[in-house]
This record gives sequence, C-alpha cells and structure tokens, in this order.
Amino acid sequence: MTRLVSARLFRRRIAPHIAPLVLTAVLIAALVVGVVGLPRALAVSNDEQFAAALDPNRSSASEITLSGEWAEADGGGLLARSLARAAEEFPARLREPLAGATGQATTNIVLAGLLLDQTGADGDDPVRVRLGVDAQALSSARTIEGAAPATWTGVGPLEIALVDSAASRMGVAVGDRLSSAGLEMIVAEVVEPAPGDAVALRHREVFDDITEERLQSGTAVLGIGALIDPASLDALDGFVFGAQFSAWYPVSSAGLEASDIGELTSAIRSAMSSGAALQSGQPLSVNSRLPPILDRVVTTSANTSALAWLLAAGVLGAVVVAVGNALRSFADRRAVGRALLSARGASVGRTIRDAAMETAVAAVPGAAIGVAVAVVALPGPVGPGDIGSAAIVALAAILWGAVRAAPLPPAWRGSVRVGGDLLVLALGAGAAALLAVRGFAPSDAGADPFLVSAPAWIAIAAGVLAGRILPYGLRAIERVRRNGASAGAGVARAWATRRPAAVAPLVAIVVALSACVSSLIAGQALADTLTTVARDAVGADARIVSVSGAGAALGDVRAVPGVADAVEVRVARGVGLTDDGRSRSADVLVTDTAALHALRPDLPVLQPGEIAVGPELAGGVDGTLEIGDDIPVDARVVSARLPASDEGRWVLVDERTLAGEALSGPVWVLCSFAADAPADTPAGLRAIAGDDATVTVADEVRAEAAARPSAVVLTGVLWAGAVVPLGLAALALFAAVVAVGPERERLRAVLRLLGMPPRGGALPVLWQVVPVVVAGSLVGAVVGIAVSSLVAAATDVAGIAGVTATAAGSAFPVLAVALATTGGMSILIAAGMVAALPGLRRARRVPARNGAS
Repeated sequence: MTRLVSARLFRRRIAPHIAPLVLTAVLIAALVVGVVGLPRALAVSNDEQFAAALDPNRSSASEITLSGEWAEADGGGLLARSLARAAEEFPARLREPLAGATGQATTNIVLAGLLLDQTGADGDDPVRVRLGVDAQALSSARTIEGAAPATWTGVGPLEIALVDSAASRMGVAVGDRLSSAGLEMIVAEVVEPAPGDAVALRHREVFDDITEERLQSGTAVLGIGALIDPASLDALDGFVFGAQFSAWYPVSSAGLEASDIGELTSAIRSAMSSGAALQSGQPLSVNSRLPPILDRVVTTSANTSALAWLLAAGVLGAVVVAVGNALRSFADRRAVGRALLSARGASVGRTIRDAAMETAVAAVPGAAIGVAVAVVALPGPVGPGDIGSAAIVALAAILWGAVRAAPLPPAWRGSVRVGGDLLVLALGAGAAALLAVRGFAPSDAGADPFLVSAPAWIAIAAGVLAGRILPYGLRAIERVRRNGASAGAGVARAWATRRPAAVAPLVAIVVALSACVSSLIAGQALADTLTTVARDAVGADARIVSVSGAGAALGDVRAVPGVADAVEVRVARGVGLTDDGRSRSADVLVTDTAALHALRPDLPVLQPGEIAVGPELAGGVDGTLEIGDDIPVDARVVSARLPASDEGRWVLVDERTLAGEALSGPVWVLCSFAADAPADTPAGLRAIAGDDATVTVADEVRAEAAARPSAVVLTGVLWAGAVVPLGLAALALFAAVVAVGPERERLRAVLRLLGMPPRGGALPVLWQVVPVVVAGSLVGAVVGIAVSSLVAAATDVAGIAGVTATAAGSAFPVLAVALATTGGMSILIAAGMVAALPGLRRARRVPARNGAS
C-alpha cells in the first residue's frame, strides 16, 4: 500500500512537468542515436569498402595467382593436366577465412613465341606469335568473323583465333594461313576481347596486347597473341619450346566483414610464403596484390572513422549542451517543490533520490528510443557496445539530474561555479593543446574519448568564457549610454545587464556556430578534393581512350557542343627507363606539349630532349636518363598527376623527341569543357568515339567518388554539423527567453509607468537576445575556423585514398562562413523574438495608465 501511495505521489509530482521531461527524453534519444548510430554507420561503410576492394568488376587485383615456367621442350598436354590438378588442390591448403572466400580457378598457358614466316602488314618487320590456352578468354570474347578454333589432332593446319587489332596489324582475315618452322596455322576466328572481366583482364594481356621489340639492327619484331582450343596441346609436341602458365582464384567478400581483414591478410601472406608445386615437384610461385589493397582499406577506414568522429564531436557536443540545458530547466521548475519537501523534513538523500528517479523517467525511455531508431535506420545486430553506449548516456543524465538537485550551502555556490568554469576552461585548453601537439592517430577514434571530443570541449570552453565576459561588456555599454537614452531604455538595458540570457544558451550558440562553420570548411575541402581526384583520374574534363591505336579525329571531338579544346596523347605502356644502369618501367605519354599545356596549365611545355615525370618517379630520377635503349633525355619533375596505368608512373614526352619512333598502344584524346557546356556533351563524345573506345568524364567519376561509403558517411556528418546544432541553439535560446517571461512582464509594466509606448515593449527582449546571439555567433565562427584548422593539421586526411585528401589550393569559403554566421544570427534572433511574442501581444492589448500613451 505504501508503494502504491508513493507511486501516486510520484506521478502527481511529475505530471505538471511532463513537457520538459518529454523534451529531455527526445534530446537524450537524439544523443543516443548519434553515439550508437555513428559507429554502426562507420561499420557499414567499412564493410562496403571491403566488399568494393574484392569486387572483381572494380578491381583487377582481387585474386591469388599461381604461376611458373615450363622449361621442357614438349609435354604441353602434360602441363595442362598438371596445372589443372595443382589448381584444384591448392584451395585445400589455404587457411580460413581465405579458403572459404576463394572461388573457382581459371588457368592460362602461353607457349613460347614462334617466329612466323610472314611479316606484318606495314612492312618487312618479322612477327612472333604467342599461342595461348585460355578457355575463359576464348568463350567470353565477341566473335567478329568466323568460328571458334576446333581441336587440332596434328592433321591439317592448326586453327587459331586472333584479336581484331592483331589481325589488322598482320593484314590477315579468316581463312588466311600462317606458318612457322613447319607448323601450319589458319585463322579460324577474329574476335573482340570482352572488357568486363576485370580479374581475368590482366592475365589475358598476353593474348590481347600487341608488342614491338626493337633489335639493335633497328628491326622491330611485332608480337601478337593467338588462342587455340585447349585440347590441341596434346598434338603440339615438337612445337612447344617452353611455356608460361598461371592459375588465378577470385577472392570474394561474401560471408566476410571488414573485421576479418586481419585474418584474411595473414592467410594470404602465409600462402604466398608457403608456395605450391606441380605434381612433378616443379615449384609454383604464389602471388597476390590483395595484402597492400586490404592494408589500404584498413587505413582508409581508420582515417574515415577518425575524421568522422572529430567532425561529429561538435554535433554531439551541441546535443550534450541541449540535454544539460533541459535538465537544468527541469531542476529549476522543481526547485520550489523540493524546497517544500526539505522544509517538511525530507533529507538530502531523499531529494537526490527523487531527482534521480524523476530524471530516469526521461532518460531511460529516451535511451531506449535512441537505440531503436539507430538500429532501424542502420540495420544489423545489436552488440554490447550499442547497449553500453545507451546505458552510459542514460546514467550520465540521471547522475547530472541528481547532482543538480543536491542543495548547496549558499557560501559554496560561488566557489562551485568558479571551480566548474575553471574545470571546463582547463578541459578546453588541454584538448586544443593535445590536438595541436600530439595530433590524432586513426586508432585514437576508439581509444581516446577525450581527444575525440576535443572540438566539443574547445567550443564549450569558449562559450563559458564568453558567457562570463559578456555581462561586463553589457555593463560597459550601459554606463556609456546611460545619459544619452530614455529612462525606459536605460531600465531595460540595466535589467538585461543584470539578467542576460544566461550562460547556457550562449554556450549552445557558440557550439552551434562552431560546428556549422567547421562543417562548412570541411565540406568545401571535401568538395574540392573530390573534384581534384576526379580530374587526376581522368586527366581532363573528359578522356577518350582508343585501345586500337586509332583515336577519334580531333576535329570531330572539337565539334561536339560544349567541348572547348582537345589534345591527342599517344601512350606506350611499360616502356623501360634507364638511369645510371637502373631500369624501371613507366607509361610514356607522347603529345604536343604546347597544346597540352593550354589544356592543362600545370603541365609544362617541353623542348626536344626533355621529359616530365610525375611524383611517383620523382625519387629515382636524377638528371639524364634513357627511354628504351638509345634515347637520352633530361628529366623534369612536376607535381601534376595523369591517369597512368603502370602503378602511377608516367613520363611526358614532346612528340618532337620521338619523331619517327614506332609506338604501339592506346590513344587518348583529352578534352576540356566550356563553362556553359550542355548536359549532353558526354553523350556527344560517346557518339563519335566508336565502339572500341571508352569515354571517361570527370564529373561522372566525381559522382562515383561521392557515392563511396566513406564519403557518404562524412557528408552525412557534415550536414548534421551544419543543421542540428543551430536548431538546438535556437531551442536553448527559446527556452531561456520563455523562462524569464514573468520577470520581463513585470519590467514591461514598470516601463509603461515610465511612459514607454506599447511598441517599445520589445526593447527588453532585444537587449536580452541580441547581445547574446551576436557575441555567441562571432565567437562560434572564430572557434569553428580554429577547430577546422586544428583538425586538418592533426589528422592524416590524405589517408582516405582520394576521398577526403585535402585538395591543393582549396579556397577558404569566406562567403559561406559569412553567410552561415549572419544567417545563424538571424535565425536565433527570430527564435528569441518568437518566444517573447505572446507577451508582446498581451502588452499591446493592455490599456495605457497614469497618462502613458
């Protein structure tokens, strides 16, 4: 019975205050959504980045490769059977989770080149053909003419399939015959290789690529590939003079998560160190480019998490301030009731217990709702971390509500307030110093909550300091203008000086503007970076790549509406560079560098005998080097980037330097768009490019980069930082203006007695709101600029692999910051005036008294 009575009394106590309790619950739910939702969003982002790294349609490196050389003169059929058996047995030797992620093997055998009796179509240069066995490449290629090669039994000519570009260089068609040292061959099929299978594409280069090997005599040996039926190997004994072979296994992310990257990388490295062997005992090398790719995924995820938490700190700090304000407002409303209970003999312990229970009415449901919203918005298993984070938020709110209710001796109140202010200021200064001196490692995102919350502590400390200084500034203004204003204005100003809108809304405003400004600056850097990365990946506004070596005509490209200029670049892949006896390979880009400079001002105009190299070759190029075997050049290092395929290594050469040199490789046409280019300009380029060419547009690459998981998470955090804190600051100011409404009404009555007209009733509100808003907005903008600088200096944002790496020359968004500051001021002043609007309307309806007019 006693418990029932106590429950009824408890409900009666909190019933009049249900509105602030509901508001507190909503704010706690918002805080829990942020604290629980951000880790879940980052986990989803990490999983998607992991899956993208292992997507065979987007990466040609998501595989494990077995490879070796067959040194015996014959035995092509034996090699095929041994390779098939080794490929079948190899997955059983792998550790989990790699074994379960490894797919079906695909094999490739390339026989040693045979010198043909025929020459190329362009002259007397000899031709060497590489016969290959690749069932997947043969079946996936698109037939242009003829039919797939039949099995050769040693009788009649050997049927082969040629790529259309190789057939053109040879000047042959279906039905034409080729020969080499007694081996007769006939072209049975001309095909176009399938471009979609990114994993197999690198292994099919031996079939698709056309090579030129220049001998010392000056003769260029043309190298082409040809595919035969796999069953024909048994009959080729006597014509096999060695072979290269490989088997590759796609690695899928199905059933794996980003948390498995460590074990997956370890298993791959273990397989690479162990190697494999054919049945005969011949060793096979095991290689994979996955470990560095997975390491890059880990680095990208860690840097994304670090930057997201630092950017979200302002948003979460604003929500924490709002929760604190709501609990303070509720404590103020309950102060009279608790004083009555204390006067009736209630102990301090009971007061604290009741306050904790009353706060729990809002905190527990709010935390539960927050977890539910986060789980619904970001589906996935609910882990202990989710429940633990929500429980910590709820317990912290309950503890703060209980502490607010604890009665303090009057003599202690000033000391406690000063001590609290000094503690907050020390935390803010310490956070700024730690962030500036120590920096922010990616691992700190989950291990150092204080450093993660540094932007919030800095803004809160600045808000507290501004709140303590503002009254002195208002008093100085009041003293200066006391003699020059009416009595009513002086009374209103003096009242606002003694009772400004309190520290709480000022702190909320500083935190809000800080988060908004820092989000705008970070958003500008992100946008500039995406643009820079897209342009680096394409080379210009658009790029047409023709693999056949016959690019689109420049006149046709320039005639497309929206194209401002176009330049042709011939590309020779994997050309050797010699520097003091050291050899490396790079993509050689040959063009009219004067025309390219007009389109890309960051690339130099080169003279004959000069080359420019990118950053990837900068460390190993010193003075004069040679292209190929006999072309000496002087190297210049530039910081520009071009979309080279040879691990980013490229050499830019003026066409006059290599005049007369035969180059084989794709042709680029780099295009720049006019400022008013129509939306269908890319479609126009694709219409004239031809079937064998691809068109890549920088805007499309940028859109794809912006859709990456890490960019989506950061964009969401930036939007939240620009909008949510401002709304919470408006709510805090609204509540502060409403809280002092009765006192403001009494002051307005006094002002009416002093002769102030009804339209002057807004003066106390303006003096209460405007100084706080202006001071808080200006301080918040300055803090936001400082915080963004600290975050940029403390974090390695370049580690986010082309997503948030700071773009060179990124402009500071002065106009955006100014608009955000003035817009925030306008919104907050409007919120304060709306809060006082009911009182102002009542004041206009009250009749004038004592002669006031």
